[in-house]
Amino acid sequence: MDFISNFFNSNVIANYLLNKYIKYTYIKLILNLLTNKFINILFYYIICVGMNMFH
Repeated sequence: MDFISNFFNSNVIANYLLNKYIKYTYIKLILNLLTNKFINILFYYIICVGMNMFH
């Protein structure tokens, strides 16, 4: 009985950690996408403004 409860507890903990890890990775991915988009927009804006200033 003790072994089974220990096994169950370790499974629950593993699942919990896995879910936390997946959520964290998902959030990181979204943040990376957002920052990449922001940086792209920033570069695009800088290039456009720079081109307009030189013309």
